[in-house]
Amino acid sequence: MLPSGGGIRVLREFTGHLAKEFDLSVHVPRGGSLQPAGSSINETVYPYPMWKRPSGFLRLTAPLFLIARLISFRKVCRGIADRINNSADVALVHNSMPVAAPPVLQYLSIPSVYFCFEHPRHIYENTIIRRTNSTLAECALRPLSALEKRMDRLSAESATQIVTFSTYMQNNIERFYRRKAEIVRPGVN
Repeated sequence: MLPSGGGIRVLREFTGHLAKEFDLSVHVPRGGSLQPAGSSINETVYPYPMWKRPSGFLRLTAPLFLIARLISFRKVCRGIADRINNSADVALVHNSMPVAAPPVLQYLSIPSVYFCFEHPRHIYENTIIRRTNSTLAECALRPLSALEKRMDRLSAESATQIVTFSTYMQNNIERFYRRKAEIVRPGVN
């Protein structure tokens, strides 16, 4: 579940090339960027009604809403993993918007490769990256951050293998997840 931009472009390149050699299916919760129209890759989109950011009245309850959204995302990921476990030999999993290492990794019984573009900096480097400038808001977001960190770490630890694209990220993966990661350098188009 990637936003539009660099991550989804990398994923499209990967899947486009992989689909030439392998039988490939893409599984995405509603709210993530989809394959381009006319793509020959089989894509399954799963309902995820809580993917939108809170607005209006819900902004006042944002910390609670965001916790409920993470719990809902975990349930969606469990359903996706069940489908993948019954239809695939291996899973290639990318970062997601709700939590960097998606919980689908926790429920996969087949081998999985987690391609970690980036760790959630607002959690692991919270003295550098902050969600808000308000101390009160930061305090209100602590339970959300704790849940997100626990989900992210458990998911990353559940992957059979982690790969990343740079030595910098490889070092951070070892530092934050206590896992070794292989480097797969990005190709040049």
